Amino acid sequence: MNSDPDQEQAMSSPIVVGLALREDDAAPLALARLLAERSGAPLTLACACPREVPAPLPPPDYADALLDQTVDALKAIASSLPGGESTRTHAAFGPRAGVLDALAEELGASAIVVGSTHRGDAGRVMMGDVAAGLLHGSACPVVVAPRGYTGADLHRIGVAFDGSPESHAALTAAAGLAARTGGSIHCYTVLEPIELTPGYTTPGWVASPAYGERRLELAQDAANIALETKPAGTVTTSEVLHGPIVATLAQASEALDVLVCGSRGYGALRSVLAGSVSRGLAHRAACALVVIPRRASVRLASPWQPPSAVEIG
Repeated sequence: MNSDPDQEQAMSSPIVVGLALREDDAAPLALARLLAERSGAPLTLACACPREVPAPLPPPDYADALLDQTVDALKAIASSLPGGESTRTHAAFGPRAGVLDALAEELGASAIVVGSTHRGDAGRVMMGDVAAGLLHGSACPVVVAPRGYTGADLHRIGVAFDGSPESHAALTAAAGLAARTGGSIHCYTVLEPIELTPGYTTPGWVASPAYGERRLELAQDAANIALETKPAGTVTTSEVLHGPIVATLAQASEALDVLVCGSRGYGALRSVLAGSVSRGLAHRAACALVVIPRRASVRLASPWQPPSAVEIG
């Protein structure tokens, strides 16, 4: 019997959903289910148990009881899902970001989906402690669902693109998603205004017109590269936007279903430090946000890899 390698990869690369088991915790599950439906990837529901001590001398079986209670809650959620019998659950003690990252590493997950913090404006992505911790060290894409997300659609896919390897990885991920949703890709290259630092410039100095023209030319070149490397058969647009990069991309995200960006890696090989852009967007994006970490060992699995295709760029 012939097998579909893309389907096999999807089944071997689950989507880990980080749940806090709050009443307002539906957004990450809704987004994860939508990704799973489009990719065929199974879900794993996960929760980190807090080490709360109810008394100075808690009963010896307190930890076991708390863990069992958390597992039961996750299983109840899983059983309410279509095909929930195949949904795995996982609970462990430890920091939430650490528990989710360790589980994703163990399972070879294709993504970790978390919700935004309960603070901040409704309908916006507001990065909480869990998302922030994952952006620093995840081995797979991190997806942050905005508050109130209901899983409407994933058709309009934006990409923050500047021609860097990180942005090429983001474009690859967007292409994989577009192939499974029938969506369109919209690439944005942002040309930031020139900021002069008084301590490092001569009073009265202004940038020459040639310098400004060169910066615009480089931005346009990056936008053209995005079009040249677009996946075949996918509707793709690319444009240069002007303004502060985070604020400009956040404004563009208001017309998108999902925005994909890369992160920059620094320090130890196994660590990822999200750049100022990805961190800023995690606070201000108006749609679902996907951050692709920069790690040599990261293999973009379904739904991020275009079916039977090699990496773009």
